[in-house]
Amino acid sequence: MLSVSFNNSRRIKMYTPQNPISGLLRLCIGRPITFIFLFVPVIVGLLLSRNFDSGTVATIQHTANVYQQEICGAIPISYAFDDGYESVYDKAFPILQKLNKEHDLNITATSYVITGKVGTEGHMTLIQLIELYNNGWEIGSHTVTHPELVDIDDKQLQKEIADSKKWLEVEGFEVFTIASPYGLYDERVVDVMKQHYYGNRTTELGLNDIPLKNPTEDLYRLKTVFFEGDMTLEEIKAWVDKAFAEGKFLIISFHRVDDIHKVEGEAKLYTTDIEEFEELTRYVLSKAQNYNIGCTDSMPTDLPPLPLK
Repeated sequence: MLSVSFNNSRRIKMYTPQNPISGLLRLCIGRPITFIFLFVPVIVGLLLSRNFDSGTVATIQHTANVYQQEICGAIPISYAFDDGYESVYDKAFPILQKLNKEHDLNITATSYVITGKVGTEGHMTLIQLIELYNNGWEIGSHTVTHPELVDIDDKQLQKEIADSKKWLEVEGFEVFTIASPYGLYDERVVDVMKQHYYGNRTTELGLNDIPLKNPTEDLYRLKTVFFEGDMTLEEIKAWVDKAFAEGKFLIISFHRVDDIHKVEGEAKLYTTDIEEFEELTRYVLSKAQNYNIGCTDSMPTDLPPLPLK
């Protein structure tokens, strides 16, 4: 965790854990607390630090006594990039690294990877994914071939969901969540996801409660807002404002990041302009300077077993 002073009076740390102990399960599988950040562990986490009021965090049922308290504060915003496009490495990653250097922070994000496309044209290579991971990014599953999960048979469903995680784990990544292709899921899909993952990010528009009201179900129906297509910079900023104002968690999702004027055809609908991406991130950082929430101080030591019950 890196930190930086703002106006010599506050410290902010930007944080993405490489395991869910510091993130999702500790923060959102809990009883109501003063206010906490619901962090999906494979998604960007922006955390403030120290000198805040305490809040109690507990896990569900059989592991309720394991999770202690921690000192932290949080910005309720995360970044997620779908499909593993190379422009994430070439364009988005350098911007976040530039801001890290500029502000002495550790801003990271998540890439939801289609494992069958790693290293193919237009997608990140394994070496590039490893570099992101070694810089604190989370690498999550977006299945093997990106099918509509609701339309495939049980055997193929299991392969798409389980084998993508296995592939990533063999390559050295810890994997905790999945993003359902096209945002499509049903009870059958969720039941399989629960066997392998701690959460699923959908494409359903909206904010997420902090803490989740029904974590064993809501973890697999996490909402998001995509900043691309018809979504304007001012509109996504309004979503950021809404998350801060209401004390809810906003996952901002992307596909490609590039100079929008150089992108043609259908790809333009799934591309975020590189200048607007940087402006949005600076806007989120500006909001962080005046945002206080509380939690407490010791770290949990293990995770509940899967599937969550």
